[in-house]
Amino acid sequence: LLLFRSVIRPASVLRDTINRVRKGKLGEQVEVDFIYNDEIGEIASDFNSMSSRLCEQHSELSESRERLRLVIDNIPQMIFWQNNELVFLGCNKNFLEAVNINVFQDVIGKNSYDLIGLGLEKSAIEQLDTLSKQVIKSDKPYFYTKMELFFYGKKAYLNASFIPLHNAEGDVVGILCSYENVTRKVKAEEERKQLEIHLMHTGRLTAMGEMAAGIAHEMNQPLAIINSASDGLLNYLKGTERHQSAKRIAEQIARA
Repeated sequence: LLLFRSVIRPASVLRDTINRVRKGKLGEQVEVDFIYNDEIGEIASDFNSMSSRLCEQHSELSESRERLRLVIDNIPQMIFWQNNELVFLGCNKNFLEAVNINVFQDVIGKNSYDLIGLGLEKSAIEQLDTLSKQVIKSDKPYFYTKMELFFYGKKAYLNASFIPLHNAEGDVVGILCSYENVTRKVKAEEERKQLEIHLMHTGRLTAMGEMAAGIAHEMNQPLAIINSASDGLLNYLKGTERHQSAKRIAEQIARA
């Protein structure tokens, strides 16, 4: 009976508690009220401390993951990560919206080609996968500005980042991809350049018009003097045989 109370039962209680923790019930404690202050008691006490600390660390890790999820779901970029075989391991909400998928579970475990028909065209997927494989093979990040792709049959421009992921030993185990849709910015820049060209053309036309107006003004002054003189000449030659010639000259001056 003494052996049962001092060894067998405490050891059984300790074993059962360990099994519960192993199954995910973090923070479980061994009941120490009936355990003597011997080696098993010390082991039980150490286990209780370890279980409490493990529960605290798990809570801290869960909070950290929630904060990280909150960040990546609220940045403007589309983000996803894949293993070395380019199978999806996770993504953010913006990426889900871009490919018309509602829940994360419908992305995890799929590859890029499974997304054909959900916004990305085959040519775009081939282009992205080729870049991802190069980054994984070279173990060097790659940044692309104004990458031209097709979404839903329309041309789009993306700023893209491809970053290799490593395990604790430093081996490449996957890739993190980030995309920002800059189509509106690119189109706005193109429209701005076209407007600048139009304004420059308009400015040249305006300058030419002002120049022509200045030349006409400079010419009109002597023409006015000549026209006035021709009127006097007509009056002077009126009734002579030269009057008709003077009239023709006056008409030509008036047309000018």
